[in-house]
Amino acid sequence: MQRNRKGFSIIPNSVILDVNLSNNAKLLYIYIKSLSENFRTLRNSNLKQKLGISTNTLQNCKAELVKYGYLKIYRRK
Repeated sequence: MQRNRKGFSIIPNSVILDVNLSNNAKLLYIYIKSLSENFRTLRNSNLKQKLGISTNTLQNCKAELVKYGYLKIYRRK
């Protein structure tokens, strides 16, 4: 059963038009921004399942977003 989520996300044009980012990296960014800030502690397994991408693709997307300043990753200890 799929939840009906209401609301919207604001995505900067800089992300949409950035030729350095792959479409998968943009999709990852959009998915993360669609989540409440309280729920942005994400596991790779969940991201892969939600986006339908492989581990390598996910790692590449994260690396792109970090490289171009769209994402910061904090590791929990």
